[in-house]
Amino acid sequence: MAKIIPPQDIPSELLDKFSAIGGVARPNDVAQRRYPWRIKQPGTPWQVDVWHKFLSASRCFGEQTPEQREWWYEQSQVSGLFYYTYFMKQTLTLLHQGIWPDWCETPYDVCYEANVLPEVADPPWFGHATEENSVSGGILTMKHPSWYDRKDVLGPSHLGNTIKVKARPRTAVVSALEFWLSDGLWKALCNVYWGGVYERFHPSEVILMDTTDAFHTYKLALKNGNYKISIDGVLKLTGSATPNPSNRVLFSAWSEISYWDYVCYSCGK
Repeated sequence: MAKIIPPQDIPSELLDKFSAIGGVARPNDVAQRRYPWRIKQPGTPWQVDVWHKFLSASRCFGEQTPEQREWWYEQSQVSGLFYYTYFMKQTLTLLHQGIWPDWCETPYDVCYEANVLPEVADPPWFGHATEENSVSGGILTMKHPSWYDRKDVLGPSHLGNTIKVKARPRTAVVSALEFWLSDGLWKALCNVYWGGVYERFHPSEVILMDTTDAFHTYKLALKNGNYKISIDGVLKLTGSATPNPSNRVLFSAWSEISYWDYVCYSCGK
C-alpha cells in the first residue's frame, strides 16, 4: 500500500519558473533524464521540495530489482516512452500528489547525500576525518582511518533499525569499507572488502563478489539481536548480533580509500 506523505504543492505563481528550471518533474507529468544542476544547491522552500523529490525518485529508479526492471520496461514499451522517462513520470506524479509510491522503499529518517562533507551536513556527523577526505560530484572520498558516527539516535531493539549505503572500495587487494549499527543491546557490522561482503563477527560467512567494479547498495538491518544484510536489494546474509551497550550508527573507510554515494538510516523501523 502506498504511504501517504503531507502534500507539498508548488505555488501556482512559481509553476513557470519551475518548468524553466530543467524539466525535472513538471506538474504536467513531463520528466527528463538530466541532472538538475540549476537546483543542486536549492534555496527557496519549493526548490528544496523539488530537489528532494527528484533525489527520491532517482534513488528509487536505481534500486529496482531485476524483476522490477523487467516489469517497468514492459510497461514503458506499451506507453511508447523511454524506460527511464516512464518510470520517473509515474513516480514523480505520485510524489507531487503527496503519495509515496509503493514500488519505492520507505523513506529513511536521515540521509547523507554526499553533497558536503559529513561534518557539515544537516544533521552533522561526528568522528575522525583525514585532510584527504573530499566531496565531488555527489561522491564522498574517504581515506583510512576516517570514520563518522551519530550517537544515541537509534530506536529500541525490538522495533529494529536499518542503515543503507551506496558505496565501493577503490581498488582490489587492499581497499575496504565498513558500516554498523548498535542499538543499545546489540551490534552488527557489515564489512565490504575488495573481494566480498561479510558481517564482522561472522567472517566465515562471506558473499564473494567484486565490490570494486561499481557502486553497489548494501543494507544492514538489526532487530531483536538478529541482523540481515542485503546487497543490491537481495537478502544475502542473516545471523545473530553481538551484545553491545552503545547506541550508535557509523560508517568508515576501514582500509585504504573508499567512495560513498549516500548513507541513510532509519530508527526503530
